Amino acid sequence: AQVLELYQNCPDSDEIAESGPLLAMQAAALTGVGQEQEASEKFRRALALSGRTAPELNMVTTMLFDHLDSSKAFLLLDEAAIGDQSGRFNLTAAQVLFGRNKKTEAAKRLELLRSQLMPSDTNWIVVMRFLGSIYLEAKQYKNAVAIYSEMVDQNPEDVIALNNLAYVYTDFM
Repeated sequence: AQVLELYQNCPDSDEIAESGPLLAMQAAALTGVGQEQEASEKFRRALALSGRTAPELNMVTTMLFDHLDSSKAFLLLDEAAIGDQSGRFNLTAAQVLFGRNKKTEAAKRLELLRSQLMPSDTNWIVVMRFLGSIYLEAKQYKNAVAIYSEMVDQNPEDVIALNNLAYVYTDFM
């Protein structure tokens, strides 16, 4: 009851209406009192606003997954990702999945991004390093070698990729 009272007394100012994190906080409060439909709408708007910066998107996405059922949260995140050429939404989803120990699902998101991004894209190297580390941890060494080899093909001086390739070949192949 206190959460709902705080929410209702919260001014719906322009600042809140244009702030992804503040809208997400309102949405979180609404889920606490069982108003999931209204919360989902606030989260949808929060995601749309937060797609501009990675820190805001990470904050909103974390609140989204903390307060909604995973399937609903992914539905909203996937909806927000439509038309996102940077891959930011799927990368954030992969980070959330990884943080929740759902590494196979995270790898699927990253593979999707890998197929969509070009090496010249800003997030390509992030996706490749993240994916390679997931494959290493999962002992999927052939997949890890493929990732790191592709990275070296793009940049023969990529010390991280070269180091990880040496590690896999030395210790596991």
